[in-house]
Amino acid sequence: MCATSSSKASPGAARPRSATSCGGSRNAAAFLDLFDAVFVLEVDTITLERRLDERPADEFGADPDERALVLRLHRTGQDRPARGIGLDATRPLALVVDELVRRAGRPGDPPGVR
Repeated sequence: MCATSSSKASPGAARPRSATSCGGSRNAAAFLDLFDAVFVLEVDTITLERRLDERPADEFGADPDERALVLRLHRTGQDRPARGIGLDATRPLALVVDELVRRAGRPGDPPGVR
């Protein structure tokens, strides 16, 4: 998940500031309202399993219990933000980044519709 914000959390800012945060969090609902847009990087189960297989042993998702949690959350969509804007993350990384940057836009622009 990636989220972008343009100074919602700093109302006295002299000029709009832009912030981007990428990653997952089990308590995301507690802070997602601070962001103008929330993007969800979506992959199919086969791609997710392959990427989990490629992770080093000390990275989250490599442990069998963590892997089972990741696959369950993916299958159920339990932690997917309701207002998340889906992006196809099965494509090459450069294309995913380009789309994310394009859709995130500039501070003050309407989120996610570029």
